[in-house]
Amino acid sequence: MRIEIVGDDPLLVARTTRSLARLGLAPGDALRDTERGVWFIEAGAWCFDAPAIVSSATGKPLLAFGATRGDRTWEALLVETAGDLDSLGVDVETPRVVSLFCEEPSALPSLDDAWKLARVGAHRAVRLHALDVGFDTRLRALVAITALHRGGAERIAIDLVTGLRDRGVEARLVVMDARVVGHEPPPDTIFLTAPSSRARIEELAQCARMFGADVIHTHLFGREELATLAAHEIPIVVTVHNDRARWPEGFDAVTHEDVALTLACSWRVREGLLDAARVAPNFVSLAPTTPRDRNATRRELEVPDDALMILCVANPRSQKRLDLAVETLSVVRETRDARLVIAGAPMPGDDGETASRAIDAAIARHALSPFVRRIGSQRDTSSLYAAADALLTTSTYEGMSVVQLEALAAGVPVVTTDVGGSRELAQTHDGYVVAAGTPAALAGAIVRALSSKRPILARSFERDAGARRHARAYRGAALARATSAPGLVLVINNFATGGAQASARRLLLELHARGHEVAAAVVQEQRGFPSPWRTELEAHIPVGVAPRAGTCDAEVTASAVASFVRSRGAARVVFWNVIPLLKMLIADELASCALHDVSPGEMYFAEMSRYFAAPRADLPYFQPRDYGTLLDGVVVKFAGEAERARDTLGVPVTLIPNGVPVSAVCPVRRPRGERFMIGTLARISPDKKLEQLIAAMRRLPRKCTLRIAGRIARADEAYAAELRASASDLPIEFVGEVDAPAFLADLDAFAMVSEPEGCPNALLEAMAAGLPIAATDAGGASDALDGDRCGLLVGRGDHDALAEALARLARDGDLAERLGRAAHARVAERFTIARMVDAYESVLLRGLRARD
Repeated sequence: MRIEIVGDDPLLVARTTRSLARLGLAPGDALRDTERGVWFIEAGAWCFDAPAIVSSATGKPLLAFGATRGDRTWEALLVETAGDLDSLGVDVETPRVVSLFCEEPSALPSLDDAWKLARVGAHRAVRLHALDVGFDTRLRALVAITALHRGGAERIAIDLVTGLRDRGVEARLVVMDARVVGHEPPPDTIFLTAPSSRARIEELAQCARMFGADVIHTHLFGREELATLAAHEIPIVVTVHNDRARWPEGFDAVTHEDVALTLACSWRVREGLLDAARVAPNFVSLAPTTPRDRNATRRELEVPDDALMILCVANPRSQKRLDLAVETLSVVRETRDARLVIAGAPMPGDDGETASRAIDAAIARHALSPFVRRIGSQRDTSSLYAAADALLTTSTYEGMSVVQLEALAAGVPVVTTDVGGSRELAQTHDGYVVAAGTPAALAGAIVRALSSKRPILARSFERDAGARRHARAYRGAALARATSAPGLVLVINNFATGGAQASARRLLLELHARGHEVAAAVVQEQRGFPSPWRTELEAHIPVGVAPRAGTCDAEVTASAVASFVRSRGAARVVFWNVIPLLKMLIADELASCALHDVSPGEMYFAEMSRYFAAPRADLPYFQPRDYGTLLDGVVVKFAGEAERARDTLGVPVTLIPNGVPVSAVCPVRRPRGERFMIGTLARISPDKKLEQLIAAMRRLPRKCTLRIAGRIARADEAYAAELRASASDLPIEFVGEVDAPAFLADLDAFAMVSEPEGCPNALLEAMAAGLPIAATDAGGASDALDGDRCGLLVGRGDHDALAEALARLARDGDLAERLGRAAHARVAERFTIARMVDAYESVLLRGLRARD
């Protein structure tokens, strides 16, 4: 009577749900002609027909099996039984059941019990053709290209299919026009044969339905083709392979309604695309050559052993400016013997003949005929790279040159004009020189390239990295439509006690209290061992717990977070002190979400620098501004880092200081006793610089006592032991984790020495308690204390000055009282929880209605 999808993998559920929708069905729907029963279909299956099911004439409740197409066990069973599955013998091999109608679902604990139920004989067990399905637990993709001309986009499409299969993706190449085959395609390539372009689009959509495709990845399709394909409700990924000047017809009008995800082959190409476009750099498979190839090829090309061989691999057209390569050769030959070899042939319907005439004219003008070889189109260019001393490309525009990647993979220096992906290739490769588009500049660049280190192709541009990159993009595109509802998910490392965690907890609880749909996701906690603050939050809002970072590949953790975001239907995501690699993986997958990153302070930039010193190969983010393209904005917590954030990431920056509980009236401080009690609240960690505070204590009067409160992480136990040893002869108490208000109430002054720092909650809480402050001028301390109006600031690392500041507070009671009251007033005016939440509400949830 109803349809039930079994399983919870979001990708597989989405595939089955789309398949049902094409039949006019949905989970929970009633089946036609049935009064009772359930059609169980396992997530990952795709359907071919809408079944009409009638009860058995035997009077027994119906148990109708759908066969899985392509499953050999099913094929063998059907040969043996002809589909009559009543009373199977125990020795008969039975296949996995993924599609089953059961008229008495209460008798079926799970699909795994279906064959047991059939063998009992109390049900009419039969195979029903209309219930047949396809089934796969892998990601499934069709890679579709207009034709197989001899070009870079075509090479990418072919290599991508091979690379995806190596990564466990079930991929198939589809060629829209079978008349042109300039490359050797995979043997199972589908060539469409319908007579018109529109008919071939319909044929492609039908292929996708029968294949159970999660996505169709299109190459070189125009706007009209994409719009027609989009009507079939199959997620479309489109790659843009070239500069706007070579976009397919009408492509500049493509919108989010047409495609689920747009990929650019380089950062330069992305500049002209939709904001949500992602970068998937071109790539090549490594094909090593041998010295024998070099010598044999040079003899065949009549290149002397001591001559410089400059290679151009390009089909002549005006974009490639091969006549400029000839002009460059003439300059090079002024100082040394050199030859130019041009591999490529004019393309039909292009301006190749005009470009060829320009090449011939340049050769004649400089009398270079003996020194230029035009060898036409070459199916295998590996021997050319082995023979070449340098590759020269002279294009006026490009996407990302596959020819250049092939040369780098072969260890050949590359000289090019500043187009397409040249900047990102230059910053990741030795022997890659970008020059102005003049003969003299290019000739000089060739000399420099030859003196550079021999290039080695960066892993980011290898086929395996490209396949991983695309597989992740496909998954995101296949699920993108689910992320559409209002609401916010805050992603954080963990909710262990700490300043960043305290602010996140306060923000989430207050936004929830104001009626907003909020949730959190943690990446460094174990599901069965929640931190206390996570337990507190779980009583009010959903908290997703991803597989713990560090115990699995980062992609597993990130994908789990992205799935949680989609399950919430959240339109907004905010990263709150998250490991940089995880942020990039999550943001990369959630192309349809608004994304903000909250900087916890100066450490934010240090962590980012460490990541970009060795970025992940299958992510196309080579510098912080690349990551910035994924973000809608960044929030910083003190004024000093706002400009740095803008310069580093290139995105809008908002200043939102932390907020803490504060009373309207300044608390009355305890009377001073015989001992002057100084305290600090800080995690016991090297970055908190507590050794500076201990050094300062050696210069203070003996009537001063220091209490250090804070937890010790396991990784910092050795550091904590060193601190205790260094302080063993001083009036210093290590009191562990404490209740902050009670701890602060028993102090006479507060010391803050940690750096790098953001907007420290411990400092704000001490100010709210009316304590006089002595702090190093790090991070947001100056913002919090309003210079020296609300406390005593000293230089970073100056423990002598810190000692003097604390000594002043100890001997001058009037100064201490005045600073304490000023500190309280400052927090009450600027650093309240309400003010903080108001600001985040405005930035992160602008335009979203609170729940009723």
